[in-house]
Amino acid sequence: DNNGGVMYKLLDEAEEQEARETLLSYFYLWRYAGDRGWTAKELDDYVELDLERRLNLEVDFEIADALAKLERAGIVTTAGDRYRAVPLEAAQDTLDQLW
Repeated sequence: DNNGGVMYKLLDEAEEQEARETLLSYFYLWRYAGDRGWTAKELDDYVELDLERRLNLEVDFEIADALAKLERAGIVTTAGDRYRAVPLEAAQDTLDQLW
């Protein structure tokens, strides 16, 4: 591939990675955090441990960026330092409006 193709591939991979982190963050909050929610550290630790267990691969999850994206999208709520996913249907409605 030429230089332009290599750069396009790198950018595409980076965008996909960002989307994966954001979607996984929402999923784990929605599925496992419950009404109390989780701190960023609790979420980060849980995602990393679960992915390592499932994939047998050590993962360093970039939680701060993913949570910032979820907050900007309006599909998580915060109470102090705890994050909770909005219900799935509400998240879908919100994302439909954004897209």
